[in-house]
Amino acid sequence: MIPRKTITHLTAIREFVSHRFPFECPLADDACLRSGDASAQPVLTPLGVLLRDSGSLIFFREAYPSGDHHFVFYPFSILDDSIADLRDTPKIQACFRPGFNPQTVKLVSHRDGWCYMFCNLPAAANEPFGNNNLLIMRSTNISDWEILPDLSTEYKARHDITLHTELIDFGFGFFTLPFLEKEDYTDNFNIAFGMSHRMQPIEIEAELLFSNIKTAFKTDCVSFGPPPIRTVHGWLNMIQYLVHDGGVAKLFCEVFLTDRHLLFKIVVAPKTFMLAAGSNAEQLKQTFRPSCLAWSIDGNGLILIYLANFKGELEVSGIKVSSVLKELC
Repeated sequence: MIPRKTITHLTAIREFVSHRFPFECPLADDACLRSGDASAQPVLTPLGVLLRDSGSLIFFREAYPSGDHHFVFYPFSILDDSIADLRDTPKIQACFRPGFNPQTVKLVSHRDGWCYMFCNLPAAANEPFGNNNLLIMRSTNISDWEILPDLSTEYKARHDITLHTELIDFGFGFFTLPFLEKEDYTDNFNIAFGMSHRMQPIEIEAELLFSNIKTAFKTDCVSFGPPPIRTVHGWLNMIQYLVHDGGVAKLFCEVFLTDRHLLFKIVVAPKTFMLAAGSNAEQLKQTFRPSCLAWSIDGNGLILIYLANFKGELEVSGIKVSSVLKELC
């Protein structure tokens, strides 16, 4: 058992992540990449986790000593409290447009049969966030990805957006984090909900504002997700953000509960938990953002949390659903 302290709005100390599963995958040391050795193994950076009934996959960026990089999926499963070694697992090559190199990736296995990928691309220097640095793609075979048209929303600037896994009133539901004018986006964000009748194109005509969250710290890299997960009491939702405090960077999340039937009705207000911590230097040398890539609930009532940590490694940890619901409610 590896305890990890959690900070909540109640100022209580809880164990949000209470058990860590061993994980092995063909990761090469950074020294191999710097050596320029053409025979060196690529460095794999975890970018996403796709959880689905037909088989779950980890999405990696492969970086080679030559400077080239590719993107691959590795099938995986959790057996006997560990993840099976991936070294002998056949990988699936994913095809994207030239120059594709996202900062963050969110994978959604939707009820409509498609797998969706929401990518945050590096923004222009004069635009810290907005709709134009969000790339949305979908696929049915994981290898070939179709780029969807730019989405249309009521609020033009936002921290992030995520797709609910369920069809809602025969349409698609989105949680959004719009940025309102005259707000300091570094220490607060808004939770909103919008609907689109189709995914091509996505047209969200109105966004219903539910809540404004004022954080105790200056935040960075705010994102919604991974997608909500269902419990007997409703849907658990997560918003993530980074906090820099001196030489330490911390990954926090706001967790809240929405109704079982009215999927976007917030029934328990967000509370703050800490997911991980590392040095600012560790984060700056990475080409990705530390984040929770996915979460799920297994047959034993354990929430599994797939976390890309500050060292660029994938951690899989768990905590009882009952413990999280007790803390929230």
